[in-house]
Parts: sequence; structure tokens; C-alpha cells
Amino acid sequence: MIVTINPNTNKILLTSIPRDYYVQLHNTTGYKDKFTHSGIYGIEMSKQTLEDLFNIKIDYTIKVGFNSVVKIVDLLGGIDINSDMAFQCRCGDGVPSNRYIIEGNNHLNGAEALCFSRQRKVYQTGDNHRILNQQVVLEGIISKLTKEKSILIKYDEILNSLSDLYRTDIPESLIKLYIKNQLENNTKWQIEKQVVTGSGSMDITYSMPGRNLYVMIPNEESVKKATKNIEKTLSE
Repeated sequence: MIVTINPNTNKILLTSIPRDYYVQLHNTTGYKDKFTHSGIYGIEMSKQTLEDLFNIKIDYTIKVGFNSVVKIVDLLGGIDINSDMAFQCRCGDGVPSNRYIIEGNNHLNGAEALCFSRQRKVYQTGDNHRILNQQVVLEGIISKLTKEKSILIKYDEILNSLSDLYRTDIPESLIKLYIKNQLENNTKWQIEKQVVTGSGSMDITYSMPGRNLYVMIPNEESVKKATKNIEKTLSE
């Protein structure tokens, strides 16, 4: 996911890329690959591959895992999300087997938020809908963080408790600046979301050239539109 932030207009744009997107990995030739395989070669490969795809410059990266989601959401006291359908949350991850997500508003703890963001088999569009849920969870986290000053005041404690669950090259000074501004101005952020699209196919991949794998051929128009929206968010 690419997160574009414009502190001058208080806008945040979330751009998601399907994991099976068939792209040319940065500085490679020959077969293209699933975007998810870029992670095999490190976060810089993922970053540079997206820079190539969208013809943009990505300033910073942050890498999180399942445990990061659980702990962050629990530290926030849970988050509120809106689900477009009801389903039983069966992901394990510490979620009771009788936990149902209802259509509409839900208050989720960390394990439930992870389960919601991982769910794909209950949806006809599978991973494409899971991407949307991941955006909803991140939106819920951002909303909770920016609305409750009591949480922001404890940011040092929160970041320290999460230090083994994420990796980032964002300077600490920049993080402190955003938090200071949020505390002083109580900024209301406008969050917009987009997903690039494509069509399913079977093809050979750079990382696993021995057999055909399921891939998603990018819809070039959706990539161009997403790029324009990123540029617009930054330039407004």
C-alpha cells in the first residue's frame, strides 16, 4: 500500500496494489513477477518496483506484520470499522469462533481487526475485497490516533512497545513533528482510497520460472488514474 500524505491540505490517499499484480521487478529483465514476490528481495525492491510502476518517488517505507496489527489496535483500545457485509470471523489469531462481523459499524480489538483484514474467502472477489478491508482497518487506526490526544501524548511509550514489530526509515524527528502538529491543531484528516485493477491470467514469473502461476495483468488505465490521483494529492 502506498500512503500519500499532504499536511497542507490535510489529505491522505491510500493506494493499494493487488499482491498478484504482474509487474517488472526493479532492475530485472525477462519475465515479470507477482508484486508480492518483490518482498523476497527486500523492502527496497518492493519500494523501487512501485516507483517504477507509478513513476513516482516514495520517500519512506514502513514494514509491519500480523502481530503489529494486533498490538497497535489493542494499544488504541480497539478501532471502529464499517463492514459492507456480515460474516463469521474464522481466522484463528485468538478470535473466538462465535465472533461475527455485522454489516455496518463494528468495534474490533486487535485480533478481530487482523481477522477482518485477512478475510477473503467469504467474498466473491477474494483478495480484491481483502485489500479494501485492509484500507478500512488502516483508516480506523488513523482515525483513532488523530482523534484521541491521550493516545498521542503517550506516543513514545507506544512506539517503544512496538519497536520489535515494525521497521521504518521515517526519521523520528518527522514523526515527532506530525504528532506535535496534531496535538496543537487537532487536524481533521480527509482519507481517500483507491485500488489499481487488472485481469486474472496464468503466466511464468521471474522468481519461479519453472511453472505458470496465477497473476493479475495490470489495467494500465487504472494505474495511470491512480498515478494522477497521487500527484493531485501532493500538488493541491
